[in-house]
Amino acid sequence: MKQHCVSLKISVCILLALALLCLVSFALADGTCGANLTWTFSGSVLTISGTGAMDNWLLSNPWKDYNKEITGVVIEEGVTSIGDYAFYMCETLDKITIPGTVTKIGNHAFSWCYELSDIRLPNSLAEIGNSAFELCSGIATLTIPDGVTIIGDYAFSQCGGLTSLVLHEGLTSIGTNAFYSCGKLDRITIPASVTFIGDTPFLYCTSLREIAVNEGSASYASIDGVLYSRDHTRLIAYPGNRQTPTYSIADGVTTIGNSAFRPNQHLTSITIPPSVQVIENDAFNRCNKLQKLEIPQGVTGIGDTAFVGCSALQSISFPSTLQSIGTNLFEACGKLTSIDVAEGNGMFASQDGVLFTADRTCLIAYPAGRKQVTYTVPEGVTTIGEYAFFCNRILKSVALPESLITIEKNAFSGSDITGVQLPSHLAVIEYGAFGSCDNLAQVTIPASVLLLGDGAFNGCDSLVSVTIEGAETSLSKWGVFDYCHKNLVINGLPGSTAEIHANGKGIPFAPIAVDEMKTEDSWTCSRCNTTNTGGKFCPECGQARARP
Repeated sequence: MKQHCVSLKISVCILLALALLCLVSFALADGTCGANLTWTFSGSVLTISGTGAMDNWLLSNPWKDYNKEITGVVIEEGVTSIGDYAFYMCETLDKITIPGTVTKIGNHAFSWCYELSDIRLPNSLAEIGNSAFELCSGIATLTIPDGVTIIGDYAFSQCGGLTSLVLHEGLTSIGTNAFYSCGKLDRITIPASVTFIGDTPFLYCTSLREIAVNEGSASYASIDGVLYSRDHTRLIAYPGNRQTPTYSIADGVTTIGNSAFRPNQHLTSITIPPSVQVIENDAFNRCNKLQKLEIPQGVTGIGDTAFVGCSALQSISFPSTLQSIGTNLFEACGKLTSIDVAEGNGMFASQDGVLFTADRTCLIAYPAGRKQVTYTVPEGVTTIGEYAFFCNRILKSVALPESLITIEKNAFSGSDITGVQLPSHLAVIEYGAFGSCDNLAQVTIPASVLLLGDGAFNGCDSLVSVTIEGAETSLSKWGVFDYCHKNLVINGLPGSTAEIHANGKGIPFAPIAVDEMKTEDSWTCSRCNTTNTGGKFCPECGQARARP
């Protein structure tokens, strides 16, 4: 009996020792994370000890294997910086202790720490790096200490739970998109000490009603809660939830800044003063209640995608002073029926509400709200511009002129056209030109086409037949016909680039004989004596073909 008890005790001791060993090996890890810093992970808490700066990393860190287990971080006195990506994607981290010796938080140090809610920044802190707390949606209140001088780009981007933000005097720089998509913030006060604010610092802060600026600022001003430069020449940001249907931009403003009104669900009318010269990229993007906009005389430039998503916009007028416009101005402007241009503009012209270059060789933009189901592009047009018919859901057919040479990027992408006859002098079809044209069933690419760009017909899920008449048409490797109908067949000349492309992509190929292809009569240009086949314009000099 006594021997049995001894054996039992020994067995219990062995089991306890093994259990303790397993526990230690599972729950304890350590290593170095700086010249004089060490880390220890025990239970669910990571502890950083020592003196000096923490190392910087790229996407990874020494404790990456425990990222999903860490719920708390203790950084002890003596540590002077938190490295780049130090706690990146520690998705269960909810509490951190930062000592009064830390002066810098590195880039992405806490980004994607969704659960982080309990954080107090020390007074010693001077710099918060780019994306340092990006996607920390658990943070509800935040006070930036008065020692901080720099808040980096995207530093608190997409902190969707943030409702209260205090910025102290001493701060000098707020980076681009620093508080992007902090959707619960309703008020922000800019300290007078701030001398630099990057682009779109409060973009998609959809609850924001007021942006205030402390008295004494030499760089910025607030007029009725709207952020301007100190001299009132630049409108920087209009609060997205300022609930008034009309707004008059202050006299003296020369520039409406990047994404200044983006997005806004309240404004139906905006008055632009005659002092304005430049409207920057995305300035009115996603102002989805805006119905009419007059661009005053004096405006010389409008940036890319300036009016995208203005889904209630019905008409817009450009002045004679306008010299340059960006790309894709009117995507998702489904009610736009007319784009007008004042007489005397040397760069642009309007014909039946359609926007062209002044010489009418390039069709720039076709209003998506026009009710006609067919449209004929005028003769003389050589280029269909980028996004010209993008996502047009009304047009079913577009007649293209013989003068056409280039169809630019995404020109017809996402539109509802059911068929298109490409002219005999067309040379280039650029990236995504007919991408996602879901009702397009067949198309013939004439022999004149030299290049089919990336994704030219990508996503045309009704496309079952493509005929490529040229022997040496260059087809991009990247998805010219990807994601089209499963029964798509490419027809072309034996041994042609079309056959090579079809074979390389696993698309069935059907050979056609030369005599099956359309032939056209030849004619001689009266200006340059070039012999041409078919068409109405000489591709060499542009001279119209003489009538027989």
